[in-house]
Amino acid sequence: LGELATGPLERVVRDASRPGRPPGERWLLRARGDWSLRHEREAPEAVGRALLDVFSAATGARAAAPSWLAAHLVRDAAVSRALGEACLAERELVVVACGGYCLGGGLEAAFLSGSAAGGRLAGWPEETADEKPSPARTAQLALW
Repeated sequence: LGELATGPLERVVRDASRPGRPPGERWLLRARGDWSLRHEREAPEAVGRALLDVFSAATGARAAAPSWLAAHLVRDAAVSRALGEACLAERELVVVACGGYCLGGGLEAAFLSGSAAGGRLAGWPEETADEKPSPARTAQLALW
């Protein structure tokens, strides 16, 4: 699988292994951003076929013809440089922002960022009667 590590594929997911999926093999092939930009003007079918060829060559999995093959370019979906913080929080305004952009993109980063934001909100004490009331006492959570 060395070709997968050095080729255009950034992530390979066996969708059929996820809970609740119907029987049959389904794979998600995500290309690296630089490769995708070099091929952005090509027909989606050609891009999908190219990625499938790389996957087949690296794994030895040779399908005669997939029953469905689609490719699309999601512009600005990748995080080129993460913030390096799990979430951003402003206690006085009671605002927390989180998302994949905080920790590097992807579902895992978004989940960890959201968990950190929830923890931050849960850790903030309620105001006492002596304190000046906040203009926005209800916590606001922004997800991207």
